[in-house]
Amino acid sequence: MGASLFGTLLDRLYDGPGDIGSLAALRGAAHSAGVEAYVSAMDTVFLCGAGVMALCLLLALRLPTAGPAEAEPAKEPVTA
Repeated sequence: MGASLFGTLLDRLYDGPGDIGSLAALRGAAHSAGVEAYVSAMDTVFLCGAGVMALCLLLALRLPTAGPAEAEPAKEPVTA
């Protein structure tokens, strides 16, 4: 789910010539502009990913911790 979400974000943020799939076919100044737009969009995607990870870490630290289970006295086995 995360890969599709961040892939969609990358596709929306990319504002270079053509689309991301046709970046390799571009030549000259168009290729340079496309690579620059791709790198800029990828930076934003990674910053969003880091923000999500930081939020998850904060939420994980707030989870209640389970203390050691209280030891119950051993019960004597029932004999017939």
